Amino acid sequence: MKKLLFLFILNIFIFFITPLSWANTHDQITDSTIQLISPILPFNPKIISGKLSNGLQYYILKNSYPKNRVELRLVVKAGSILEHDDQLGVAHIVEHLAFNGTEHFKKQQIVDFLERNGVNFGADLNAYTSFDETVYELQIPTDNKTLLDTSLQILEDWAHGQIFDTAELSKERKVVLEEWRLGRNVDARVRDKFLPILLQGSQYAKRLPIGTPESIQHTPIEKIKDFYKNWYRPDLEAVIVVGDINVDTVQKKITTLFNKLKNPLKELPKLDFSVPAHSGTRVSVVTDSEQTYNVIEVFYKLPKIPEPLTDTAYRASIVRNLFNTMITGRFQDLQQNPDAPFVFAGCNYDRLLGDNDALVFTIVAKSSKNLIPSLDTVTKEVDRLMDYGFSEPELTRAKASLMANIEQSYKEQNKTPSVSLVQELIRHFLVNEAVPGVDYEYHLYQKYLPTITIDNANKLLASWIRPFNRVVVVLAPASETNNLPDSSTIMIHLDSVYRNLGYYNDNTPNGPILPQQPTPGSITAEKKYKDIGVTVLTLSNGAEVVLKPTNFKNDEILISAIAPGGTSLSDTQNYISANFSDNIVAQSGVGRLDYGQLLKKLAGKNLAVTPYIESYQKGILASSSVTDLQTTFQLITAYFVDPRKDVKGFAIVHQQLATDLVNRSKDPAASFDDSIQYAMGNYNFRTKPFTIDRLPELNFDRAYEFYKKQFSDAGNFIFTIVGNFNIDSIKPFVKQYLASLPSTPKHLLWHDNGIRPPTGDVNKIFYSGKEKRTSVRIIYSGMAPYTPTTKLGIIELCEGLSIQLRDVLREEQGGVYGVSVYGNYSHIPANLYNITISFVCAPENYNNLLNLTYKMVDSVKTHGLDSVVIGKVKAEALRNIETQLATNAFWRAQLQERSYFRDNLLNINKIKKDYSFIQVANSKKMADQYFNKNRATFILLPNSYKK
Repeated sequence: MKKLLFLFILNIFIFFITPLSWANTHDQITDSTIQLISPILPFNPKIISGKLSNGLQYYILKNSYPKNRVELRLVVKAGSILEHDDQLGVAHIVEHLAFNGTEHFKKQQIVDFLERNGVNFGADLNAYTSFDETVYELQIPTDNKTLLDTSLQILEDWAHGQIFDTAELSKERKVVLEEWRLGRNVDARVRDKFLPILLQGSQYAKRLPIGTPESIQHTPIEKIKDFYKNWYRPDLEAVIVVGDINVDTVQKKITTLFNKLKNPLKELPKLDFSVPAHSGTRVSVVTDSEQTYNVIEVFYKLPKIPEPLTDTAYRASIVRNLFNTMITGRFQDLQQNPDAPFVFAGCNYDRLLGDNDALVFTIVAKSSKNLIPSLDTVTKEVDRLMDYGFSEPELTRAKASLMANIEQSYKEQNKTPSVSLVQELIRHFLVNEAVPGVDYEYHLYQKYLPTITIDNANKLLASWIRPFNRVVVVLAPASETNNLPDSSTIMIHLDSVYRNLGYYNDNTPNGPILPQQPTPGSITAEKKYKDIGVTVLTLSNGAEVVLKPTNFKNDEILISAIAPGGTSLSDTQNYISANFSDNIVAQSGVGRLDYGQLLKKLAGKNLAVTPYIESYQKGILASSSVTDLQTTFQLITAYFVDPRKDVKGFAIVHQQLATDLVNRSKDPAASFDDSIQYAMGNYNFRTKPFTIDRLPELNFDRAYEFYKKQFSDAGNFIFTIVGNFNIDSIKPFVKQYLASLPSTPKHLLWHDNGIRPPTGDVNKIFYSGKEKRTSVRIIYSGMAPYTPTTKLGIIELCEGLSIQLRDVLREEQGGVYGVSVYGNYSHIPANLYNITISFVCAPENYNNLLNLTYKMVDSVKTHGLDSVVIGKVKAEALRNIETQLATNAFWRAQLQERSYFRDNLLNINKIKKDYSFIQVANSKKMADQYFNKNRATFILLPNSYKK
């Protein structure tokens, strides 16, 4: 649970902003006359584009990262916004049916063909439907010419050759209904209440892409066909191909395949939909028994600003980005005050929907009674900005951050993943986002960033903060209803004006990360593994450093450190303090720099350093640009020798935990996860859910001392460094910052506290939640001897079983939207494994689906995996490993794990061969071993099913 602490705030902010922000932000230009005389942004000359005679547009870009892969997209400017009242959810159903039969591919042949060629359904083959568009996604290997030809044919079939088979539609309705059910939770319920207020008078308020259960189950097939016939037409479609391809060949194939598409004789006009402005302010107070946080959001809806098409407009977009960066930093600063009434406050200017943008303030209060004080604090800060503006240090940091980001993109332009480039082209087609290329954008930043003054950013707020076309949304637990402010109270505080607040105290950081540079240690031994390009150094303090220089990325270096230890070494009394010790230190900063000052100190640097402490190990994860490598090493050193003991940091963590825990039990999914964790730990104290009544056990001094002890000895740490560096040039850093770390003769290890999974057959049913949905979790666990192929075998067994269960539970039964099968294997504290099968379904179906799952597991134990499925698993695994072998992340993880467990590093060279291990016979053997008698089944039913 502890790692969720710093995620919940981000998730809340993303939930309330992202669903309403469908376009990328290249913001605004305030003077259209100036835009007319400004140079027009060029179209990237590397992109081959064209429009066929039928109106279909295409974009082709050669990009060799990753090698031998290509991203294909069919983009349709048609989404749920174009549905009629009797077609709710139809756009989404059409998207689903694209995988259930087309002119050249009957029923499930598309999925079957692509999976046989190593394409993963879900990861590489997918689609999505939004309000304004539908996008079909496909990533394939390019070393097979036939595969590329067939994939383009699939796109062409999706564009105009879908077959609406009645039987397939009947099955797919069930799947879509289960997708709807999967999305039904407290977030969906509160969204259903506040979206009609936020989007009142707009078609968007009535056209959620998923539709309704009634429309999903009963909309006539003729209505579905009508939508496809009317809106899937070439003048509303684009084909995008980005990857390691021959551009001329692809262009000819697109022309040949798609030129024959025809537009309807009687085209319906495609309307643009708006979000009508309104006078005054609308207030919506929404409560729900499962809502876990007290949130207040203020939306200032504004006319949509066109995508920048000129240099001047692009400069204006930089100003917007600076504003967003500065105001984020300002609120981040406020959060570092333990006396703040909120645990999170954020502000962002971005796209809303239709013809609207929005400036949105999002606040997560510590309690319902803190909602108004939180609003007051934010209102005061806005008034301070109105009077005094941002400060020059804030602008300097924001400029440094933006410049660092664009500079890294510029350095990585030949190593930018095709999937990122294809997203940019999708936005170009849908919303006319300019695509001048990163070269041009980098030089625009160089040209314009120095010319932007603090006044440019300060002028924005006054034009956005207006007492009309405004919506306030309050979300709170139903139990807090009596403590919530009413509309009039909210309006009084929102419109309060505060003057003479004084300039903002920026708390600019003083001094270096390390007060003094450490005295270098030495390298006492060096071993080379030439076959894999790895060098292993032994340092004078006993630490080991595994180095692999690569050219996978131009400006990326990944670093990790790992050693035995962890919370297993804490006693029962101090376990809670030990468990959160890394969070507390991370929130406290290092040396003389508190957390807020450290963030400011690192502005403009592309690096991240995070210490962690887990049950049986501790370590550090870090990433760095080439330029910032020394700073990264300094920060790593600081987390070892100079972690800050900061009362303020502890108070913030304590308050965040209190906010998180007080209502956590109201979340059915969280409670279900906690209960499973406790049961699978055989009710060991260390796996018990952390609840609000245990918060007093968290002690600052004990937490800090535990962290200090864990990192007081670097002598048995293994550091792994992978990326764009030179062995000789990195050695001085290794000597000064790693070899100088303290070490002791007796190293910390880890302690076996006896945590083992339960044995035998465990069955537990829990009741929680309003929605008519059931969560099913089946866990097989036990002990298994380690072999080099054990972990890989479990992964492949899970992949194969997931395909076979998908075919039964989803495709045959229509009982689930998806089924997940995943496995874990660990050496510590013993050779333990677990395999988890999970899905969500209708309560009335869970028994049948559960029994079908048991039968499928028994079938695999008796017969092994289906040979065709094994072929798919192998193909996907080999295709995946081809790509992974060219990434720094893969090598860092592999080298660290193999070094830590003393496996021969050269075995990495055998990894492709290892993927050929699984056959029908040994899949049967593995299934018989791993799907043993230790089976735990957990069912979460809604409260209404409790007798």
